[in-house]
Amino acid sequence: MRANAERQLGRLNEAVMDYQSALERSELALRAIRDNVSRARWILKTDEIDHGLTWTLLKRNEDTKALYVWERLRSRSLASDNDGDPPLKGLELENAAFVPAAPAVSEMHLIYAAFRDGVQIWMVNGPVVKGIWVDIEREHLAELVRNFANQCADRKKTSDQALELYTKLLQPVINDLPKDRPVVVELDQTLARLPIEALPLPLPPSPHEPSSKAEEEFFGIKYQVVRSPGIFAQKILRKSQLPQTQRPFLFVDPSRMPGHQEQAEAIQHVFPHTQVLDARDVERTQITRSLSSSYGFHFTGHGTGTGLELRPGFSLTAQDFTSATLSKVQLAVLAACSTGSTTNGTVDADNLVRSFLVAGVPAVVSSQWNVDAAGTAGLMKSFYGHLGNGDTPAAALQKARREMASSTDATKSLPYTWAAFTLTGRTD
Repeated sequence: MRANAERQLGRLNEAVMDYQSALERSELALRAIRDNVSRARWILKTDEIDHGLTWTLLKRNEDTKALYVWERLRSRSLASDNDGDPPLKGLELENAAFVPAAPAVSEMHLIYAAFRDGVQIWMVNGPVVKGIWVDIEREHLAELVRNFANQCADRKKTSDQALELYTKLLQPVINDLPKDRPVVVELDQTLARLPIEALPLPLPPSPHEPSSKAEEEFFGIKYQVVRSPGIFAQKILRKSQLPQTQRPFLFVDPSRMPGHQEQAEAIQHVFPHTQVLDARDVERTQITRSLSSSYGFHFTGHGTGTGLELRPGFSLTAQDFTSATLSKVQLAVLAACSTGSTTNGTVDADNLVRSFLVAGVPAVVSSQWNVDAAGTAGLMKSFYGHLGNGDTPAAALQKARREMASSTDATKSLPYTWAAFTLTGRTD
């Protein structure tokens, strides 16, 4: 690609124009693609253009312009059009005098973009954008993420790799984060598997208590962490609401595993109009019919990132959760194994979480790895208890994590249990 050659020669203005020309051709082809799988494959195929253009703008010290372009490109993973936004091909990106308005947000956003030679972190707070560049090779970062995710999933305690991830990804921004408001996090494809909620926060030294006895803090316990598909992408999500406990709620339970009754009782205590379906006998049409009038959906049992198993050989997949089926759903809790696991984030067309986001659901709770039935039941019981007290899903999940992490049961207190489940959606 000529743009890459221009960039390597330091001809950044020419590189921007060449990347934009390549992007124009890519977008023209993408508009002709309608099915999700083909769109996702095309977006992944053209990822080099997106990263190349954003990196070049960053090297020109145009952080806000780079953020605008990055977010516009990320939005393609969920929607085919950006209503009201001018086409990128018509913007004078090579003109240093042109500075698009920063994407407006109501909560603090941390946006991460990994490049071959480093990570760009944008902090967006209202109209204020602050860019931070961190030197780290992308291959090394990907290895750190992979190893840390595997350690959490294998019930192991945090390691030196967790400290390095904290140093690179959280230390540059931690002092500016609000403690009583949500922190919205956007992770790109390199970081998609990162359980950022489980990253430990170094404790300040205390003269009264030895560090070995000090209670360890974690990002997802100290802060209300919400994962976002992107500032522009989240436009398709419905506005979040406080729990509406008198609305219908659907609980699908095929498992009969330890803790399933605890989850059922916790949900019914908060949502008295809960319909419980035994998935061992139910048909797909019964579930989709009930979903179409439900405020919330909870599934417990066996699952993967691409399906919820109702019974052997019969699963609900991403294709079953359509916009029409989920038109009234405000909260989806996929309390099964690896329901949020992904390789490329929301670009994976068959990912369950993506299907709920595309349908506009503003709060999706899912798991990042295979989970323990009893531990999941404890976390969910606490989560719904806090929802019943009027907390938002973000605050309820944070408090549930804190309670599990402080448990005297060594299994429940590990990140394996309390950091497995994450919240994806929007906060306003």
